Amino acid sequence: MIFSINTFRIEDSYKNGPSSRLPSISNTGTTCSKKASNMVQVKEQPDSLKLDDHLSGRSFGSKKPKSAEDEGPSLLELSGYNLKRQEFEIEYDNDVEQLLADMEFKETDTQEERELKLRVLRIYSKRLDERKRRKDFILERNLLYPSPFEEQLSQEEKDLCRQYDVYMCFHSKEEHEELLNTVVSEHRILKRIHELKEKQLCREIRLPAPHYLRMLEFMTIQMMSGNINQKSHAYSFFQIEPTKIDRVYDMLLEKGMVQQ
Repeated sequence: MIFSINTFRIEDSYKNGPSSRLPSISNTGTTCSKKASNMVQVKEQPDSLKLDDHLSGRSFGSKKPKSAEDEGPSLLELSGYNLKRQEFEIEYDNDVEQLLADMEFKETDTQEERELKLRVLRIYSKRLDERKRRKDFILERNLLYPSPFEEQLSQEEKDLCRQYDVYMCFHSKEEHEELLNTVVSEHRILKRIHELKEKQLCREIRLPAPHYLRMLEFMTIQMMSGNINQKSHAYSFFQIEPTKIDRVYDMLLEKGMVQQ
């Protein structure tokens, strides 16, 4: 199959039949960049690529073990927490002691001055209580160490969990873990639904999965660069039926990869 920056030629055939499965984007992705001759030769992917292979790459416990050098500094080291002193290198509200730096009770103080200084001490005490509360929360929730639950997740799923950190203080540890489990499960189900929709689309329009993925990638690049703003703009890039281009375009918008 050959395509240039001006024309993207797709063989309108369905070699694998209706039972062909959608392969992984990571296995079939091909950059649509210019060459010196503005022409790129692309080899078709083997028929053995399947959607199930793509999904198995995201299963639990499938990550390759990393050496200590590759992992870099631990979360405990990055936090600056000293286990022996049970203190952070930089505490919460770290400059609160400056309130008392120059304060001194004198026998010559008036009643108003003494009351003012006592009020400053009460404010200082409350701020220390808040510092202790935050530190205790971190230690009780074991936040200085990687979460065993998140070690099984993909980076995309970890980023999703980070969005719910703000609710942690309103839940018990068990309640928050249950929330994250539900969020990740929902995310995987929705992702699986999108994959099955793409598989069904390829069957309905009789478009081989590798060709579909290349079209999806090429259209994404062109839409982000402003060359494609509506369906009709994509017709000149592909030598297939416009109705098929419309279906791929609609799927691209449904996946949320670009905004119309």
